[in-house]
Amino acid sequence: PLSLFALLPFLFRKKYEKKDIFKQISIAALICGLVIMMFDTINSGILARYFFDFAFLIMLSGVCAIWGLLKKYSQDSMVYKVICNLLLVCMIFMIFDQMFVFMLDSGDYLMGNRKDLFYHYYYLFTFAL
Repeated sequence: PLSLFALLPFLFRKKYEKKDIFKQISIAALICGLVIMMFDTINSGILARYFFDFAFLIMLSGVCAIWGLLKKYSQDSMVYKVICNLLLVCMIFMIFDQMFVFMLDSGDYLMGNRKDLFYHYYYLFTFAL
């Protein structure tokens, strides 16, 4: 979800200043991330272990885009509050997403090797299974 904020410099072109350093870093990181993603896809296919090659650049682009947009607004403005609430929703979504992925990916491993830990998580997160 944080990567989606990398599109802010393109959606809110008029809100950023002409020589805004956050906008420039955001666009440069997004372009570098997309180029690396393209080379990884062409050379090796889409593999989970290659996501870190470009994911941090796209997330850096999103963070810089948010900073560049938020520095224009005061903390009392509606845009500031909406963006902060969106970041909070993204964080909560990612917590649940990682929890569910952990249960899916690690469930078989834990069931075979650490039954006590598996059942601890099983009863703790029964709704996720």
